[in-house]
Formats: sequence, structure tokens, C-alpha cells
Amino acid sequence: MQHSRAMSDFSRSFEHASIARRQVPLNIAIRETSDAGSPIVAASPSSEVAMVYKAIAVRLAAKLQDWTSSGAGAGPKITIR
Repeated sequence: MQHSRAMSDFSRSFEHASIARRQVPLNIAIRETSDAGSPIVAASPSSEVAMVYKAIAVRLAAKLQDWTSSGAGAGPKITIR
């Protein structure tokens, strides 16, 4: 039950974070590469769209780190290379 509440608190926090306001540009390559089984960040890592996804991932990882460090929840260590 405590885990559920912590996840709920995190979800509410995430909804209001600037991460959630970042928009991924509409780009046909997202669908095409996903349909082909290769995410855009793998198929075209230096593309504008991939860079947006990477920026979101970095911000989300930082938010999760802050959240788990505060004792609000426990989770895996996330490493972005």
C-alpha cells in the first residue's frame, strides 16, 4: 500500500513537472523506425527527434533520482550513457 501511495505521489509530481510539458515533434520517422523494430534513438541517434527523447529521459532520470533519494520511493539505479 505504501508503494502505491508513493507512486501516486510521484505521478502527480511528474504531471506538473516541466518534463511532462516537453513535446516530441511530430515526425513520420518515429512511426517508421518503431514499426521496423528500432526506436528512433537507436535508428537515428543524432536526429532532432532522438535528441528530444534523450533530453526527456535525462530529465526523468534526474527526477526519479531526486524522488528516490528523498526516501519517497525505492527504485532501480538508472544510468544513461
